[in-house]
Amino acid sequence: MKNLVQQYYAIFEEKVSTTTFTQLWIMLQKNLGTSYLDLKLDELCNTKRKQLLSLMPSHIKVGKESVLSIQLTNSKIEELRMVLLTSGLSLLKLIRIPVTMKEQELAIPPQIMRDLF
Repeated sequence: MKNLVQQYYAIFEEKVSTTTFTQLWIMLQKNLGTSYLDLKLDELCNTKRKQLLSLMPSHIKVGKESVLSIQLTNSKIEELRMVLLTSGLSLLKLIRIPVTMKEQELAIPPQIMRDLF
């Protein structure tokens, strides 16, 4: 069975420093190997960022959050979860969307969002 590429957005409670971002990148490379495709920090247009942050529960006050964009194969979901949880950052939400939605720059419909925690 072919592994499909998945797009994930990880929302962290605090800003991710350059050092932490580099360490996270190394951890993803080490633990996910060839299934790890891409990692970007806060490279989202304002509309996409607002769409993602609107998925946060109202009791969680989001202030100086960081949003990471991660692409990997769906066979490594558990490994991604473990890397993010052991990174030392406070993960608020992990969201998965189809890559086709990202490529087409479409609005993110709430019904396809999945909170993995």
